[in-house]
Amino acid sequence: MKYDENRWFSLRFGVHHLWRLRKRYGEEVLNGNKYQKEREAWIVAVTLLGITKITTETWWIKIPKEDPPDINAMTLTPDEVKNWNYVNYRDVEVMEITKYSKNNIIDDILQKIKNKYYGDKTGLVVYLRRDENIPNMKLLSEEIRDRVCNIADIWIVGNTKPDTNDFIVFSIFPNVQVVNFNVDEEINKILPGDTIDLSRAKGTKAELVKGVFPVVFNPRRLNV
Repeated sequence: MKYDENRWFSLRFGVHHLWRLRKRYGEEVLNGNKYQKEREAWIVAVTLLGITKITTETWWIKIPKEDPPDINAMTLTPDEVKNWNYVNYRDVEVMEITKYSKNNIIDDILQKIKNKYYGDKTGLVVYLRRDENIPNMKLLSEEIRDRVCNIADIWIVGNTKPDTNDFIVFSIFPNVQVVNFNVDEEINKILPGDTIDLSRAKGTKAELVKGVFPVVFNPRRLNV
């Protein structure tokens, strides 16, 4: 089975793929290093489901062959006159903050991006995997705003109700934006089709071609 770098996956695929792996292999999928890339794809997919409520754009993701970045994301802007699509790329770095971390959120984030330069197309998604009361997101944003200069934006995502698919995603850099959403409800809004292939034209233009299965989601582990 061959990995195709021009193949992208829907947010629905990113979410459901990890769920299928968890059903098959258990809790190792959520905690072990073996499934880290699939977990990162799930985190980004869930985050973008929330962001979609702001942007109203259709997002696609893929796991790149090499790290960084952790995940590639993109949207398409159609040009109906020229009959092609412009590709809008974003690179995403992912981190998880668990109950085992002794630091506060800001310190963990600053440690993650310390001495790194990601560029103006790279965002950071922080999955909060512990109970945390954040009474004022604006104050959190003000605490980090003057200490960050090497990344485009920072989003935090977390579950708001135990044993549900209710989530919150909010940005703390460069501005504060907050979205509450239900993963299942947002997935149901995605149009049919879990993959697309992009055939490149000149520059940043691309044609949309129907994707076909079977697919390789994680290029670093082709036997999954």
